[in-house]
Parts: sequence; C-alpha cells; structure tokens
Amino acid sequence: MSPPGTVALSVPHVGSVAAIAFSPDGARIATGGGDSVIRVRAVGTGPVLDLPAMGFVADLAFSPDGAAIAVADLDRVLVHNATTGAVVWQGPVEPDNSVNFVVFSPDGTALIAATDTVVATLDAATGALRRRIVVDPTIRAVDLSTDGGRLVIAIDERHGGNHRNAGSARVIDVATGEERSRLTPDNAMFDVAFSPDGSFVLCSSADQTTRLFRADVGTEQWQTSDEWGRVAFDPTGRWTLVGGSGGTARVLEAESGVEKSRVTHDGAVTEVAFSPNGLWAASAGIDNVLRVFNVLSGVDRYVLRSTAEVSAMRFSRDSRWLGLGLFNSAIVLDNGVPEGT
Repeated sequence: MSPPGTVALSVPHVGSVAAIAFSPDGARIATGGGDSVIRVRAVGTGPVLDLPAMGFVADLAFSPDGAAIAVADLDRVLVHNATTGAVVWQGPVEPDNSVNFVVFSPDGTALIAATDTVVATLDAATGALRRRIVVDPTIRAVDLSTDGGRLVIAIDERHGGNHRNAGSARVIDVATGEERSRLTPDNAMFDVAFSPDGSFVLCSSADQTTRLFRADVGTEQWQTSDEWGRVAFDPTGRWTLVGGSGGTARVLEAESGVEKSRVTHDGAVTEVAFSPNGLWAASAGIDNVLRVFNVLSGVDRYVLRSTAEVSAMRFSRDSRWLGLGLFNSAIVLDNGVPEGT
C-alpha cells in the first residue's frame, strides 16, 4: 500500500477542473471543467473514455449502480452510458441557464438537476420531466437527503450584491415540490448540508455564521459566529465540518456545536469533506494547501502543497481515494485506508 498522500493518478485537463465523481465501487473517476471534455479513467489500470462536452462542465454524478454518468454541461443535462460513453439522453433544464448541480436519487430512478433558479426532477432513464420547482434567484447550493425524499436549497437573492436580508435555506419535498420548512436568518445562504438521517440541516450564511437547524420545523439548534464557508456532515451524524473564511477548518459536535478539532490555512478554506469511513476530514484553501486530518485530534494524516488552488474535492465511497480538481489537471490521492477500517 502506498504512503498516505501518494498521487495514484493524474488526469490532464486544460483550465480549471470543477467537477469530480467516483464510481460507486471506487474503480473509476470522472473529471470535467473548462476544456469541454469529460475524462473517465480507471484508478489503476483500465479503459480510457473521453466524452465531448458543449461547454463548461459544472458537475458530474455516477448512477448508484455505476452504469451511467450524468453531466451538467452549460444549459443541458446529458446522461452517458458509463462503459461505452454513448449518450442515453440529453436536454435542457432551463434554456439559456447553466446547469450547476446534478445528483441521482438513491434508487437510481430519478435525476435532480439545478440551475440558478430552477430545480428539476427528471426520469433517469428517459430525461422526462417529473417536477419543476422555481425558486428566487440565486441557488448557491443543493443537497439531497440520504433517503432521496427532500432537498435543501441555499438561496442568495442578491448574488454579487448586498447579501443581507436576501436569502434563506428551504427544505423541499421532492415528490410534491412543496416547501417543508424555511430556515432563517434571512441573509443569503452560501452552503447547506443534510445530516445523514435528514433530521438537521447545516447552513453557512452571509451574516458570517454557521447554524444548525431542525429540518422539519426550521428551529435553530446552535450557531457559531465570525466563521462561514463550506460545510459538511460526517457519515455518522456526530460531527460537522466548517471551512471558514478566516482560514480554519473546524470539526464541531453536531449536537452542541462545540469544537472538537481544527486545522489552519493561510487564507479562506474553499473545500471541505469527511471521508465516508468517518475517520478523516479534508480541507483545502486559497493557500493551495490540502490537509487531511484526524477528526478527533486534528493531527494531519498528510498535507499536500500544490501549485494551484483546489476547485473540487471528492472521496471515493470506500475512503481509499481522494480526488482533487486543480488548474490543468485532476489528481487522485491514495489515502492508504482500506474499506472497513
């Protein structure tokens, strides 16, 4: 086994790599960004697949069975056969509005796609529209509950302007499109994450707070001040991770908001993630540094200092691999963590 942090795979691109997805078995990775091509590679040895794109690729997702890849390509969604690359179906979500997020439902029968103003539920096999939800602009982030029944949407009504009193996070029923709860404060929301059981939502707000809410009724459980940015829940639901604008990545207890561990960066933290086995957290910032550290102690497992800022980050489901999108390349790091440890 390679030492933790070893580069196991490097995938060349031209320009920024904004989208990364691992196949469910962790054997393949799909990467895309500004060079109008999706590259699908085996982590190790295996076939090479290059899929043409119309423009900037903002997001990628493998289906739960690994048979299909969904692509957010300018204003359209495409679903490709993951083995042959053949287009299964394609179509716009909202003409002349870029698709920013794509995610399959847990059972693989639906695909959810979001633009700046619309969230659409599509039939995964045919692309037929099941439901279209229009929201106030701008959608900054979307998260799907583990059971696939609810969406939480981060809203910034004055994207690029004064964010105060101009936003919310909204919990939406996927089947009906009805709003289940609205999470305040009314300032713009920048990032959101469901707890694994769907009971809580973690929100990062323009008022420079991170807050935890009850998803069903919108009741605030706790908040932290003077830190906001990217957020994540760990797979057990015990811990949350906040990547701060002030240069810290902090692990907080989900029940209380009390800090358990932290690492520091020289500048804002732009990406955070927990490994699916719950042992490690990862953070990357504008200092071009990646830190993978122990959730409980904050001790670094490894540190990668890059020549480019990390623009996308994703763990494989078995926690063995960590994929990073950089400028002109995507890389896969070996975490040295076998499944089940």
